[in-house]
Amino acid sequence: GDYEVEVCTQLANDPNPTNNCKSKNVSVQNVTYAVGFNAFDPNFNLDYGLVDYLLQTPSYMNLLAPITTENFICAGTFDIGNQTWYGYMYGSDGYQLFYTIDPFTGTMINIGDSGNEDEIISGMAYDLITNNLYVVGQDILYTANKTTGVITPIGPSGLGAHYIALACSGTGQLYGIDMLSDNLISINKTTGAGTPVGYLGFD
Repeated sequence: GDYEVEVCTQLANDPNPTNNCKSKNVSVQNVTYAVGFNAFDPNFNLDYGLVDYLLQTPSYMNLLAPITTENFICAGTFDIGNQTWYGYMYGSDGYQLFYTIDPFTGTMINIGDSGNEDEIISGMAYDLITNNLYVVGQDILYTANKTTGVITPIGPSGLGAHYIALACSGTGQLYGIDMLSDNLISINKTTGAGTPVGYLGFD
C-alpha cells in the first residue's frame, strides 16, 4: 500500500529544531520475480543465459549467469524443488541434448539427450505440484526424465498447434503459446489436449 514515512533526528545544540523531521510518501509493493532463459538477443546487449526480472519492470532483464556454450538453447526451466536449471540444446545429430545448468556460474553438464531425433523441443516447464518436467515440441506435450533427458509423449493439442513456449503456473496449470494462431493455450497435463485462452494481441 501507500504510506507516509516520517524520519526525525535531534542533535545537541541544534540551532533550528523546526527542520528535524522529513516526510516522504512511499509505495510498498510485493516484489515478484520471474525467471527465464535468454536464448537469443538480436541486439547483443545480453549474453545467452539465465535471467530474472521484476514483474514491475519487465523490460529490464538481469543476467544471473551466462551459459558456457554458444550453441542455441531451445528450451529451459528452473526446478525450484531441486534448485536446478534444466535445458535442451540443439544437437548436430537431431537429438536435443539435455543439460543441468548451474544458476550461479552458467556451467553446463550434459546428462543425456531427448531420445527422439524427429522432435524439435520448443518449450519446457517445471511443475511445482507434480515435480515433473514437461516439454512441448511442435504440437505434442511430453514429460522429460530428469535423470536421462528422454522425453515421453503424452498427446497432441488437437488444435494443430505449433508451440513456441511452455509455462506452468504455481497451481500446476500448463500454458503454451501457439505461434501459428498467436493464441495462449491451456494444456491438459493428462492428455495434452489444448484449449485456446485468447489471442496474444501481437504476432
